[in-house]
Amino acid sequence: MADWLQETMLKLGRPMPNPALQPGAFSRSDRSWGLILTFGRVGTSLDNWQDEIILVSAEGDSTSPMPFGLDPINETPASATMKLSDNIAGPGDARGDADERRISFFMEGGRLIELRFNEGMIGFDRIIMARLGEPQEWQPA
Repeated sequence: MADWLQETMLKLGRPMPNPALQPGAFSRSDRSWGLILTFGRVGTSLDNWQDEIILVSAEGDSTSPMPFGLDPINETPASATMKLSDNIAGPGDARGDADERRISFFMEGGRLIELRFNEGMIGFDRIIMARLGEPQEWQPA
């Protein structure tokens, strides 16, 4: 994990998560990056603390680099389904508020991509990427 994390943060031109991050706690990057990265720590037993850091989720707006060839300007639910997965949840009322224009695409390996489509369901203004079912070590309160 440490090698991947260092390489990813270097490509983004961003610092590594804080080594003082405690197991069960989360650290979020600043929105000014274009991406909000949420990191967690799974323990304190490995030799390299960076191997204990996990990327919990990544959230971006339409200015962020897009995975899977997604097009934030022209994407539609049908085109996103072809690129991602037909195992979806949503949308609610496509004419409703932003929360009702969200579609979650459930992909292999527990991966999830959620898109919040613009009014009219053409283009999107937010993407959230996460992995479902990752083990977490929670500390008692």
